[in-house]
Amino acid sequence: MEDNKKIIKTIQRLDWNLVSYFMQMFYWFTAVMQDEGFRERFDSLYKYVSSKIVTPYKGDRTDEYVIVEQEATSDEEYKAWLKSNKN
Repeated sequence: MEDNKKIIKTIQRLDWNLVSYFMQMFYWFTAVMQDEGFRERFDSLYKYVSSKIVTPYKGDRTDEYVIVEQEATSDEEYKAWLKSNKN
């Protein structure tokens, strides 16, 4: 059976994703989240953070990973990287 899924990839900042994950942990602290003043401020901030990582389409996220960009320090280093990454 052929997999007919169409995968869309978007680039997002890792830092905003990490902040979102850390903020989700606050939901574990029931007493804190029941405080109306805290909850109002938290919801506003969480909405802002979520807007930084929203995806442009409605489909489910199927995977998340990190891409690291690094500047080569020499032409030889860059050529070696190119050679090792040829498919």
